[in-house]
Amino acid sequence: MNGIRKFIIGLVFISLMASNVMAATLTVTVDEPNGGEELSDNVNITATVSDNVDNVTFSYSSDNGGKWYKLQNGTEDSLKYTYDWDTTTVSDGIEYLIRAVATYDDNKTVNDTSNNIFSIVNDRSATFESGNRIWDESEDMNQTSYTWDSKSFSGFYYDLDTDEGSETLTIEDISSSLDSGDITYKTKPIPIKFEYKGWGTYDVIGFMADRYFAGYNVTKFASSSDNLLDEEKLSKVLTDNDEEYYVKAGSTLELEEGYEFKITEFGTGGDDVMVGLFKDGEKVKEGVVSKNETFVYEKDLGKAKNIPILAIHIKTVFSGMETSRVVVEGIFQISEKYVDVDRGDAFGEMEVTSVSSSSGITMENEDSVSLGKGDDFNLMGKINIMVADSGTLRFAPYVDMSEPGTYELRGTVTDEDKFEWTPFNFEALLYDIDTGDGDETLNLIRDGRTVDENQLSYTTKPIDMKFEHSGDGWNEFQSIGFMGDTYFAGYKSDSSFISSDRSLIEEGKLSKILIDEDKKYTLHIGNSLPLQEGYSVRLDQISRDGDSLMFTILKDGEEMSTEIFSGDETFAYEVEVGDTDIPIFIIHIDQVFSGMET
Repeated sequence: MNGIRKFIIGLVFISLMASNVMAATLTVTVDEPNGGEELSDNVNITATVSDNVDNVTFSYSSDNGGKWYKLQNGTEDSLKYTYDWDTTTVSDGIEYLIRAVATYDDNKTVNDTSNNIFSIVNDRSATFESGNRIWDESEDMNQTSYTWDSKSFSGFYYDLDTDEGSETLTIEDISSSLDSGDITYKTKPIPIKFEYKGWGTYDVIGFMADRYFAGYNVTKFASSSDNLLDEEKLSKVLTDNDEEYYVKAGSTLELEEGYEFKITEFGTGGDDVMVGLFKDGEKVKEGVVSKNETFVYEKDLGKAKNIPILAIHIKTVFSGMETSRVVVEGIFQISEKYVDVDRGDAFGEMEVTSVSSSSGITMENEDSVSLGKGDDFNLMGKINIMVADSGTLRFAPYVDMSEPGTYELRGTVTDEDKFEWTPFNFEALLYDIDTGDGDETLNLIRDGRTVDENQLSYTTKPIDMKFEHSGDGWNEFQSIGFMGDTYFAGYKSDSSFISSDRSLIEEGKLSKILIDEDKKYTLHIGNSLPLQEGYSVRLDQISRDGDSLMFTILKDGEEMSTEIFSGDETFAYEVEVGDTDIPIFIIHIDQVFSGMET
């Protein structure tokens, strides 16, 4: 029944106004969609009435008797009124109630609310409204509204230990063209503890795939009014640790952004020390600090005044006859280079619509956004969107990792007892977004914190991938994802350079793909084209008529073979693996030019 209960209710009203007037009757049926298919199809509602009924209207509510919402007038067809309820507008796991009302005899009504009310429980998939990184219109995924959050998109800030993350990206009315306001990004500050536990807490905020300092919370050395977000500013957290550092008189503790912390003099009492803070060699602050105290440096960050950007906790001060030193335990530093998040500021396709320390930051797309075939564009900050080069609308957010740095790739975070990670919700698994192919899965069944034997399983299968060079009979090869890496599995016989399938995986082996490109190279006689793993191809001769060429294959400078072939031809160099000859590199010769001098 796919979670849809089918009921038929007969209701009879008897008119007491006049004995010669027939009362109207109303019988309502809720059918399964298309004889038992998934609930992504419409639910058909039919009302059968007596001949003195003028009209039937349908309405629905959720949560067992909330506000009623009118669907529309039914379509009359020989005493039957029907309505196809588009169930893509409903949410997962919520009971929806349907009611029909018949009008008869000068606006008198009869309806089915006096007895049972129909119940439809939506059997949507767990990822209908959220949970996958990749949105695919051919899957059971909501087109009305879909949300990416910090658990389903690794580009958003998430603390696994505390289960904290507040960033969400919601796209509504999903189609190849998104109207203004269809994309909404929200993020809120999260209180976290300093690494040095004696300081209390401060607020961080995930913002466009980066982690920022938003303000101080319950902090020993700062006030909760020291809040950058209220001034529409954000700053990077440069250092937050509780490590111990030993600093002697005259020595320097190097900090971030050109700052240095120095001990200039020890007090005669042994518990005090004179310290100085320097910026690019210039002294910016000097003061006396005692053991178990915190040295704090404040700075104006735009409109945010006197914000502590550096805190150093002095654990102990030791002043001896020959050696004196300070033990530093705990450093916190934020960048003085802040980011403006004023209302109206634009980041990629998104514009800031509201900012506050309580509600966080909200952004929406001001202009329409196209999700055209094969598009790859910046949405905001480091977050891009790639769209499949396919007739099926399929797209996903991803983090631009072209800049040096440390990036996190992870699957959807779950607290379920049973869960399956697929390429849709774990971006480290192999997936071809253009074709929708990906067969790597990781299944988990747990009992509390224990995973019993055979309850954690991993499966993977080869998928067909197109060569980057798509012409000249280069069609597809087989690739396979294996434990987070992508490997070559075999060649398909539909490519012009081989006569039959050549499978590496059937020989029990996999190989890394070192080059897969569609670039053009120009070689003169005597030039070599360097490849990977010590291989190269040297052009030795061109025939007088320009129809044929002589190439030498080299490995670590040693000549392996000499080959002759013509222009507009593909050359494949093979090695024997088990009982199969496997081409390990393929080169297509596009054009040959033979002139008097060149």
